[in-house]
Amino acid sequence: MNRICVTGPERVYPPAARLLGLPVNLLSDPKAGVPKFEGRNDIVGSDDNIAFAIDPFILDITGPSASVRRQDLLPNNLPIWQLPPDTYADRIGHLDYSDQSNPVGPLEVLQAIGVYDFSAYFAARARWLRDKMAASRDPNEIEQYRTRINAIEFFGNRIRSRLGLKCDWKFEIGGGSTGTVAGLSGIDTTKPWPIEFWMGGWDADALCGYMRGSLRVPFRPL
Repeated sequence: MNRICVTGPERVYPPAARLLGLPVNLLSDPKAGVPKFEGRNDIVGSDDNIAFAIDPFILDITGPSASVRRQDLLPNNLPIWQLPPDTYADRIGHLDYSDQSNPVGPLEVLQAIGVYDFSAYFAARARWLRDKMAASRDPNEIEQYRTRINAIEFFGNRIRSRLGLKCDWKFEIGGGSTGTVAGLSGIDTTKPWPIEFWMGGWDADALCGYMRGSLRVPFRPL
């Protein structure tokens, strides 16, 4: 969490500063398991269009003096793949084609990850992996490095192009759930909490990506 904006007649809410600098996490659910991009062979999402719902969706911002947590519940709290598509349509993320100024991907993604030349980026990664492989004496570790190098070279542009991906999500966290808040009085935990974010900059070798967005919570200072 790196920025907080208070709107409305008050425009000042000092306790909100307790959230600054805290990590934003998506938590696991005892029933649904870890959060994941649900596709189920195109039953839930679309592999061709890279359009998936994230389920479960439990947003958590927790620190030593304040915390905010809420789950977006699906109808009857059923597994997403057992529900009609229209019940979770707002949960589906979509590829962002709005910025065509860069052939490799939206400028916001490139700036966020600090990478503008995808070929050079993965060429440097392959060199680093070869150096690590040459220095290792562990046969299992050597094979791991070799496999990563082979994947980078074999899949080529398929791996490189994923760095420029940007998928957008926009929906309201709720579905009948109640938020959990500590250290921040006045936040309405029953009204929906609008959220808007994107994920992208996917490094298919390191298996990590980038996320940026905003969460709005209704509140009335006491």
